[in-house]
Amino acid sequence: GSAGTILATPAVRRMARERGIDLSLVTGEGRGGRITQEDLERFSIGETRAEDSQASQQDTKIETVPYRGIRKRIGDHMVASKRMAPHISCVDEVDVTELITLREKLQNSEKGKQIHLTYLPFLLKAVVMGLKEFPLLNSTIDEANGVIVLKKYYNMGIATDTPEGLIVPVVQDVDMKNVWDLALEVEKLTETTRTGRIKLQDLKDGTFTITSMGSLGGISGVPIINYPEVAIIAVHKIDQKPVVRGGKIVIRQMMNLSMSMDHRAVDGAVAARFLHYIIPLLEKPEQHLSTFV
Repeated sequence: GSAGTILATPAVRRMARERGIDLSLVTGEGRGGRITQEDLERFSIGETRAEDSQASQQDTKIETVPYRGIRKRIGDHMVASKRMAPHISCVDEVDVTELITLREKLQNSEKGKQIHLTYLPFLLKAVVMGLKEFPLLNSTIDEANGVIVLKKYYNMGIATDTPEGLIVPVVQDVDMKNVWDLALEVEKLTETTRTGRIKLQDLKDGTFTITSMGSLGGISGVPIINYPEVAIIAVHKIDQKPVVRGGKIVIRQMMNLSMSMDHRAVDGAVAARFLHYIIPLLEKPEQHLSTFV
C-alpha cells in the first residue's frame, strides 16, 4: 500500500531502513496489519532463500581455479611493478625481410645443421648493442641510497610461457656470445623452464627482459616491466604487409616492437632513440654481421 497506510513503530522503520527493506512489500501480521520485527525477520529470510536458490542455479555454471603458487607470485610481481614504476610505452615497426633471408642462409650452413636458429638470438644481440649506447636502460633504481645503478653486464630475461604461467629464465652475458651460442642456450633454458626443471640461479640477476609473443604475437601491446629492471621489449608476429619504398607499394615482412620503461629512470625520447638505434641492425643485418656472428 502507500506510505500512509503502513503501520509500524519507529524502531521497526529504522530496522527496515538499515536492512534496505521496502516496508510496502512486507505483510504485517500484527494487530490491525501492523508490521512487527518478526515480520521483518520473516521477510529477510524469504528474500535470502530466493537469492540462495538463484545463486545455487548460477553456481553450477561457474568453476574456480586456485589463485596461489606461481600464478599468485606472478600477479604480486606485476602489481608491484605497476605500483612502483610509472610506465611509458613506445611502439615501432621493423622491416625484417633481410633478416629472414640471413637467418635462412645461416640455417642452411654447416653450423645450421646442428643448431636451430630462431630470430630471438638476433634480437638479443641488437638489444645489447642498444643498451651499451643507452646505459640507463640497463639499470635499477636504488631508492634507499638515491642512486640509479648502471649495470655493465648484460643478462637478458626471456619471458617464457609455461603451463604454470609466465617465467623468466635469464641468459647471462649476452654481449660475450654470438647468435649460435645464444640459440643453444635459449633452447636449453626454455626447455628446462617449460618442463619445470629450471634452477633458481637461472632465474636471477636479469638486467633487461624480452617478451616474445611468438607466432601469435598480435600487432602490438604494452608489456609490464620486470621490476626492478627499468625496461622491457615485446616482440610481435612477423607478417607480410604492403609498405611504401621509394614511392612504390611493395610487400615486405614487417614486425612490431613495443617497449615499456620506468619513467623515473628515463624519458620517452630515450625509448624512441633506443628503438631507432636497434632497428637498422635488424633491418640490414648483413651490414652488421660482426654484431651477430
